[in-house]
Amino acid sequence: MRVATWNVREGVPEGYEKRPSRSTVLDDLAAQVRDLELDLLVLQEVDFSGDGDSHVINAIKGDTRLQNSREYSYSPSSFYPGMCAGMALVTRFPIVWHSSFLLPNPDLKVSYEGRQVSTFDKGVLSCVVDMNGIRTSVVAVHMFPFHMFERSASDPAFASGWEHIRRLISGLSEPLIVAGDFNTSKRDLVVKDSEQRLHSAVDAQITHRGFSADDILYSADRFRIDRVDVLDNFSDHRLCVAELAVR
Repeated sequence: MRVATWNVREGVPEGYEKRPSRSTVLDDLAAQVRDLELDLLVLQEVDFSGDGDSHVINAIKGDTRLQNSREYSYSPSSFYPGMCAGMALVTRFPIVWHSSFLLPNPDLKVSYEGRQVSTFDKGVLSCVVDMNGIRTSVVAVHMFPFHMFERSASDPAFASGWEHIRRLISGLSEPLIVAGDFNTSKRDLVVKDSEQRLHSAVDAQITHRGFSADDILYSADRFRIDRVDVLDNFSDHRLCVAELAVR
């Protein structure tokens, strides 16, 4: 089973003023998902229109075997006025249950790269996916960009957000996958006090701006990891792919 997590930056390439058009990027994005033969993909910074339509999701469904999805739109777009951004889970397996919630927003403000920015809402999307008869809990996470606000991920301002995530994880049955953009390399903030024995697939490899921001955590008692790839792409986050085998 090939599982991946990818912050796709709303399908907008880093340095997009000088890079290929967004339509070209979306075609390449879908081709990469198809060529990797992914079974399940967790996405952050997905683009959404006012009616919930997404160019990123449409591109993936139009050119890959991943036809089942759940989406969660919760913040303003970083690139397109009037549009939104959020997360999604896309898979070739049936999704039999899902739930989502916003993380507590600390409402921080700072001057960043010459502009005033505040903490956009971030969220969690939880699904149960029927993987050939094995019902697997999948939690998609997108945390705040702590570095942008010159804060540590363990700052008390974010403590309730981590607690929400840990409480959710502790209530889910195994096998369990927790994937996403954590915006920190401190995995203990995710798995602390959790009964599930979750291991990191990415294992401290660099995924964003010099640190290990993105990861796929998996139930070590139920999955064996056979291969991990951390791949460069158009986004400022690397694409993380884990090949898991059921024990």
